[in-house]
Amino acid sequence: MLSGGKLFDEGMYGCIFTPPLECKNKMKKSFDETDFPALSKLILTDAANIEYAISKVIRQIPLWKNYFVVSESICEPALIQKDKELYDCSVIDDHKLSDFRILNMPYGGVPLNTYRINLQSFDFIAFITHFIESIALLNLFGIVHRDIHQGNILIDNNEVPRIIDFNLAIPVESKVTSNKLRHKYDYITAQEPPDSTLVNAVMLGFNADSIIETIIDKKPILKKIRSVLGITSREQLESLEKFYQDSKSVKIGESVKWFNTYWRTIDSWAVGVNIVDLITKLSLWPEFSTTLKKISPRLFPVLRRLCAVSPLNRIDCVQALNYLKPNSFIIRRYGKAWLNRVGDGKI
Repeated sequence: MLSGGKLFDEGMYGCIFTPPLECKNKMKKSFDETDFPALSKLILTDAANIEYAISKVIRQIPLWKNYFVVSESICEPALIQKDKELYDCSVIDDHKLSDFRILNMPYGGVPLNTYRINLQSFDFIAFITHFIESIALLNLFGIVHRDIHQGNILIDNNEVPRIIDFNLAIPVESKVTSNKLRHKYDYITAQEPPDSTLVNAVMLGFNADSIIETIIDKKPILKKIRSVLGITSREQLESLEKFYQDSKSVKIGESVKWFNTYWRTIDSWAVGVNIVDLITKLSLWPEFSTTLKKISPRLFPVLRRLCAVSPLNRIDCVQALNYLKPNSFIIRRYGKAWLNRVGDGKI
């Protein structure tokens, strides 16, 4: 790491340090560091440029700071390094430091997968509503995150969630290619919807019937969905099979056509499964049962639609928000035209 920075987190694409690493040009940060030290993300130049371009789009969204943490400046790392922890970042093992760029961003909190929730003060419905609002905004402004898992959801001291890590995000108006969508076949990843796994597998040459059975039988999050929401594996299997039979694009592995048709429900799947997973974890504490019993009549119909294995039955987050909080500023200001175009989902 660079002068003063400490390794804060490490992921597939880079490492995060706090306090921020030093820039070659000593660029000043544009954000307030009075409460918490800012962060810097060290990633390869091409990935940094892509993520920074997305961050500029995110920063055009109204109220974006309430819902997202994105890079606010980019720079080349300083050449002189003092802190040995830089080399604890395994991503740089096979590269020169000049191959990387630094993305500077404000502190946004602790990842949900490591955050210790205090059930005495935690407002579960406010938390998930804010979470849904964030992805509703991405829907409305044409951005698909594609990697919403608990490590990419930060929780601040007020227990407000914010979304981070847009390096896989796709603006809907950009040129989407099959190469952009192609990835290693993996049926386990919770945040990837079954239809995405299926079309990618077909594109890679896998047998569709076998993939469908594997997804239903072995995808861990589907078992949690069945347990929490009372959906059977037979219902899931029949729904995914029907979608496959009716979808020309999925049958021939046309991932671009699939994306252009169903993009608005890609992230809503991730929202649903993150909420289901959170319910599973919180249910280990008896005191959460009272909260869940109170909210489940209204929440579970939405979750069943967010977690529908077929995108034909899945709602997007604007539709979900309209059901849970129809007086939301986001619905009143931006959502009406969207709902007039795609419908309210008939929850």
